[in-house]
Amino acid sequence: MKQGFDALSPLLPDRYAGFLLLGLSFCDTAHAEEARAFFAPRVEKINGGPRNLATALENMQLCAARAQAQGDSARSYFAAK
Repeated sequence: MKQGFDALSPLLPDRYAGFLLLGLSFCDTAHAEEARAFFAPRVEKINGGPRNLATALENMQLCAARAQAQGDSARSYFAAK
């Protein structure tokens, strides 16, 4: 996504470029921060970009929090099976 974003986003109709950000789906804070650093300076030019980036980052952070909170329990459950 990072390699092609700057070339691809101007080719899309304005109303669709912001949806590229909703495809970000990592489940750790390191990737969330990497995405924030890369996309934050770029989203202002994209219709819906700031809101879609905020949503994607929030989803990544919530996923990371769930994984951390449930990780030990899930590992114990699957180890018992």
